Amino acid sequence: MSSGSNTDKPSVSERVAADCENLAQLLNGLRLRLIAEHHARRHQSREQQLKVVSACLISAFTTLNSISSLLRGTSNQVRDALILARSFYEVGVNISFLSGDLGERSKRAEQYAVVRVFKSQKVFRRLGMSSVVFDNDRGLARSDPAVKEALDAFKSTGGNAHKAGYRESRSEMLETICNEIPIAGIFLVSVEQHIYELTSELAHGSFFGFLEVYSGGDFGNVEAWEKNAELVHFAAVLSSAAMAIAVRSTFGSCECSDEIVLAGEDFIRDLATNIESLDGSFTIRTHSE
Repeated sequence: MSSGSNTDKPSVSERVAADCENLAQLLNGLRLRLIAEHHARRHQSREQQLKVVSACLISAFTTLNSISSLLRGTSNQVRDALILARSFYEVGVNISFLSGDLGERSKRAEQYAVVRVFKSQKVFRRLGMSSVVFDNDRGLARSDPAVKEALDAFKSTGGNAHKAGYRESRSEMLETICNEIPIAGIFLVSVEQHIYELTSELAHGSFFGFLEVYSGGDFGNVEAWEKNAELVHFAAVLSSAAMAIAVRSTFGSCECSDEIVLAGEDFIRDLATNIESLDGSFTIRTHSE
């Protein structure tokens, strides 16, 4: 480590970790705001949607906190942070997709959870505010109205579900988001095209993924580490902004959502300083799932 003033300058990873921690707290604030909205019954026609989105925000908050922890200190586990960045991005896709309709997607997501629990016969565990409450822990009965409704819903479509109970593939979900909430869609497509292929290689333990992250096995390559930390930053900021935009479009704005969106806009503005124009036309390209 060099001496002098450079010791006071945080590394790229440390700066990214700090930003991720701040965004995580804002996402948690957004979740708490939705819970307050639920208890105030301000969105009675969207109660199920509000509950499911709130539960997804718990996942977003905890995953982003984990990313922040991985990038701090001497461990600097950027490889694992990149893998979690993909998970965080996919939560962003889910939240944006769930926020774009009148609640049918949230209902199906919850029914999917009931079906999975019923089939595995594990006790349904409460997750945030999204839960189905049963009277005992002996397992779920097929005769239970919530179980019967969920089983019937999936039986009518042959049980097909690409992602967490949705009929749509990830590519179709992104296209739908782009049509319903265009800015959120643009942010998510940008993340998809920049990190998905690499993080897929990492998640599946490929040698190529190892070479990409560790720059040919050179663990001391600081420049390579910093570039990968910047990829994590890219995914974290834009996925967070997409979630906030989507939630704001359905449940209204608040200080937390506005601050997250502003962070995303500033981030894009910095990236686009050398781009003369953006006409909004783009092609959605996703890698094989």
